[in-house]
Amino acid sequence: MNNKQIFVFLLAACLLIFFCPYARATDILGARPLGMGGAFVGLADDANAIFSNPAALFKIGKEILLFSTRRDVGREYLQFGGVEKTSLAGFGIGYIGKTDPKGAFSYNSQTVYLSVSKELNQSIKVPKSMGSLSFGMNLKLASRKLSNIYGGSDDVGSNIDLDLSSYFIANEYVSIGATLQNIMNGKTESSAASPYEDQRGKFIIGGALHLLGNNLILSLEDNAFGGEYKLGELSIRGGTDGGYLACGGGIKLGAFLLDYSYAKKDRSVHSVSVSVLPGEFK
Repeated sequence: MNNKQIFVFLLAACLLIFFCPYARATDILGARPLGMGGAFVGLADDANAIFSNPAALFKIGKEILLFSTRRDVGREYLQFGGVEKTSLAGFGIGYIGKTDPKGAFSYNSQTVYLSVSKELNQSIKVPKSMGSLSFGMNLKLASRKLSNIYGGSDDVGSNIDLDLSSYFIANEYVSIGATLQNIMNGKTESSAASPYEDQRGKFIIGGALHLLGNNLILSLEDNAFGGEYKLGELSIRGGTDGGYLACGGGIKLGAFLLDYSYAKKDRSVHSVSVSVLPGEFK
C-alpha cells in the first residue's frame, strides 16, 4: 500500500471516527463470519456484508441469496439476506429474527436491513494505483415483543437506526473496512432479562489479506482474528475472538454454498447457512 492509498483510507476512517471515540467488536451473525472468529468487516465479500459492512456490497458483483440459522443454548436466530448489483449501486435487503427464552417468557425481536453501496471511483476519476473506495449505509427497522407460554404478547418497543460504512481495496492483496453502527438510536437487544443495551456509535474497523490467488484469507478485527483456506470447492475456517475459539467449513455445490461453524466459549454455538447464486443455475 503506497502513501496515497494510506491517505485515502485514513481520510475515510477519520470521517467515521469523528462520530465515535471508541471501538468494539461486532455481533457475530452468519456461519462463515462465526467460523472466522467474527473478523469480517474488512473482508465482507458475501451476503453477510449486509449485516457487517454494507459498503462492500458494490464489490460482490453477483446476486446472492442467504439463509442462516443459529442455536445458542435455547436462543434461536434466523437470518435472510439478498444482494443485487446494478450499474448505479449495490443493494441489499436483510432480516434477522431472534428468540431468547427466559423461564415462562420469551423475548422476540425482528430487524429489517435496507442496504445501499456506492463506489466513489465511479463519481470521481481516481488513478487505479490509489485503489478503490466505496461507501455504504444500512437503514434498520426493528421491533420487539415479550411473549409468555400462554400465547400472550406485548410490544416492548421499536426503533429506526442507521449504520454508515466504508470499504477500501488497496490492491489484490489488501482490503480494509470500517463501519459506524447505530448512530441514531443505539438500542439493541441483549437478553430477555435485560432487553435493551445502548450501543449508539459502535465503531468497528478491520482488514483482510488475500493470498495465494485468494485461496488463503486472513482477517483481523479488534481482538478477533480468523482465516479461511480454499481447497477447490471446499473451504476450511478457524478463528478466535480472544474469549473463544471457532472453526467451520463450507462447500460449493453448483449454485449453492453450504456453510457450518462451531464456536465454544462458556457455551456451544452452532450456525448453518445456505447461499444461492442465481446466476450460476444452468
